[in-house]
Amino acid sequence: MKVKLSVRLIGLALVLALGLGSPVLADWFPEDGHKMHWPQEPDTLGWDVMATAPIVLADDWMCTETGYVTDIHFWGSWMEGFTGEIISFIISIHDDIPADPPNVPYSRPMDPPIWQMEIPMSWVIARPLVSETLEGWYDASQGLVLPENHAEYWQYNIFLDQYLPEQELFWQYEGTIYWLNISAVVESGDPQPLWGWKTSRSPHFMDDGVWAFLDFPEWMELRDPIDPALSLDLAFVITGFNETETEACCLPDGSCLNTTPDSCTNHYGGNPQGPGTVCTTVEACCFSDGTCANLDPLCCVDQGGVPQGAGTGCAAAPVACCMPDGTCQMLDPLCCDDAGGVPSPNGAMVCAGDGNGNSIDDAC
Repeated sequence: MKVKLSVRLIGLALVLALGLGSPVLADWFPEDGHKMHWPQEPDTLGWDVMATAPIVLADDWMCTETGYVTDIHFWGSWMEGFTGEIISFIISIHDDIPADPPNVPYSRPMDPPIWQMEIPMSWVIARPLVSETLEGWYDASQGLVLPENHAEYWQYNIFLDQYLPEQELFWQYEGTIYWLNISAVVESGDPQPLWGWKTSRSPHFMDDGVWAFLDFPEWMELRDPIDPALSLDLAFVITGFNETETEACCLPDGSCLNTTPDSCTNHYGGNPQGPGTVCTTVEACCFSDGTCANLDPLCCVDQGGVPQGAGTGCAAAPVACCMPDGTCQMLDPLCCDDAGGVPSPNGAMVCAGDGNGNSIDDAC
C-alpha cells in the first residue's frame, strides 16, 4: 500500500498547543501492537462504505489478551472527496451472534450493546492520508456504487483512557469474539457530506462486515458490490496497552504524547522518557533565559527547563524583575522567582534603567 501524508494537513495530528488543559496526542502504527486477531489495515484499492447516521456498520474481532480496551483506531473517507464536519462517532461494542444456517445465515452483533458511547470529535485524532490510487464509494443501503471516486482518507484514533475513568472502559476477554459498531454523526450541508468506513486489505477474519439502520438493527451482510463472492471486512484496530508498553514521549516542540519508544523516536522524532512515565497536565516551565512556556513537566526538563508545579501557568505578560545585583529583567513572575529575583517593589511594569546613577535599576 503506497500512501503519503496530505500536504495541506501535514502535522495536524501531531501538533499540541502549549496552552493549559491541552489534550495529550497519540497515534497508531503497526509496530505499536494490538489486542485483536490481527490489525485490519485499510485497502486503498477497496471501498469506503457509507456509515453516516442513520446508517451503522459493524465488524467482528477476537480478543487476544484480556484487559481494558483503551484505544480504538479505524479508517474512513468521504464520498466524492467532499469533506464534511463530523460532530461525533456513535461507537458500541456487542457480543457475537454466531452464524447458524439456515436461521442465522451469517454472524452479526447481538443487541443491546455491552458498551456504547457517543464520542465527540474533540476526543478524536484524525490523521490525513492520500492514496496513490483512487478508492471506491459504496452505499449498501442505496445500492450506490462509485468506483475510483476519491483519494484522500483518514486514520481516526480514539484514546478512551485519556477521557474516561477505568471503570467506564470496556473489559474484553481473551478468545472472545466481539463486534465493533461505528456510525458518524455529520453536520448538515448542501450537498450533504457522507462519511464511509474503509474496507480492509488484511486477511479475512470470521464473517463479513454488516450494515443496518441505527434505530432498526436488521443486519445485512457486506459483500463486494462488483464481485459479490468477495467478503468485505472493515479497517480497524483494537488496542489496550498497559503502562509498561507505552511511555511519555517529548516532541521537539515541547508537546507530550504516550506511545511506544520506537514510535516516539522513529515516527515523531521525540525523546522517550522511560518505562512507567506518562504525560500529565501542562504547567509553567521556566528556562535559563527567563522565558516561560506551558509544558508537560517531563518535557520541560527534557528541554532544559524547570517545572513550576501543578496548576501553574505562564503569565500573559512579563513583569519587571529585580535581581540581587540591582539589575532588572523582563521575566514571567514565576520565572522571576525561579531566577532569584523579585517583582519590582515599586510596582513598575517595565524596567526603567539606572536614571539616578546608583547602580540599581529605578524600577527596583
